Amino acid sequence: MQRALKKSFVDLDELYHNTLGSISIKCGSTCVMVLIVGAHIFCANVGDSRAVLSRKGTAVNLSYDHKASRPDEVARINKNDGIIEFSRVGGRLAVTRAFGDFEFKYQIDSSKGGIKIRKNLVISEPEVRMYTFDPSEDEFIVLASDGLFDMFKS
Repeated sequence: MQRALKKSFVDLDELYHNTLGSISIKCGSTCVMVLIVGAHIFCANVGDSRAVLSRKGTAVNLSYDHKASRPDEVARINKNDGIIEFSRVGGRLAVTRAFGDFEFKYQIDSSKGGIKIRKNLVISEPEVRMYTFDPSEDEFIVLASDGLFDMFKS
């Protein structure tokens, strides 16, 4: 399931780029999704949209924001010769994973006839986490963008 979700996100991102080309270069979006299969909750996310489960009245984060302040994301970006300035990728983008925003994913090498070279500063591969679903304890799940979570705690 985890492999399928990761592939789906990456394939969707490529479809977005191939369909809307120039728009996808400077525009992007975050995404969070939850899939419940039997006794398992799968949560996949890119960016800073978040999923929170209410379990017996207690908030349980199912996803973790991909922001340029997260040490593992900073290390990944630095490894790919990117920089973080003002808590933003390249000083401009607050999230480290997203659909679109291809200016942070590819570099056009004009010396090689316009060939795209992958930069991987921002990626669309989601972080996928699995949890146990217990209908006797799990009440509801909130899926929301950073607009909500910038104002309220989980």
